[in-house]
Amino acid sequence: MTAYDDEDRNVRVEDPKRIAMNYLDTWFLTDFLSLIPVEEIKLILNNSGSDIHVGVFRYNSLLKLMRLLKLMRLNAFLEKYLLDTCEIPSSLIRLAKFNIFVCYMIHFFACIWYFSARESSFNPQTWVARNSLQDQTEAYKYLVSVYWATQTITTVGFGDILSKTYTEFYINLFWMTIGSIYYAFLLSQLHDYLLVSANSEMIKEQKFDAL
Repeated sequence: MTAYDDEDRNVRVEDPKRIAMNYLDTWFLTDFLSLIPVEEIKLILNNSGSDIHVGVFRYNSLLKLMRLLKLMRLNAFLEKYLLDTCEIPSSLIRLAKFNIFVCYMIHFFACIWYFSARESSFNPQTWVARNSLQDQTEAYKYLVSVYWATQTITTVGFGDILSKTYTEFYINLFWMTIGSIYYAFLLSQLHDYLLVSANSEMIKEQKFDAL
């Protein structure tokens, strides 16, 4: 556990007790659930011939993905560092932060896309079976999932990885909605950056003319 910034009081908290309480209120439950050795428990139950249904343990994989949200804390450090040490417009920093977030979301939805097929045991209706990927490695399936997530959010959409099941349609619709928001934000930030750059050039020209 490390120190954290209390935004309400605008102070950095270094007291171990307060740090522990903050961790218990935020990331403890997610970390605890994601650390459960699901595969080992499923193996033990299967070997023992237990009738206990272990399908619910599959969703633990999604909890592990939530831990990646901690990486978003880097955004605050990135913004503070760039603002303090570099003369970079805030609009450009916001654009960089948002693109980092989009990279995380591409990974997250790629995992969701793969999970939707695995949860259905790769039956003939899933995208894995329809594209004859059952015998491919997990790494290759993940790469295809990232390929699908990237082409969907960038609105390229080659149409080679299609939706057929209800789950796939729901995931695709939600991801396309996020893609439209991404483009709207991207264009607005580019507009702000170009506007700031143009104003800076105009101010420089006026100073040169004054000389």
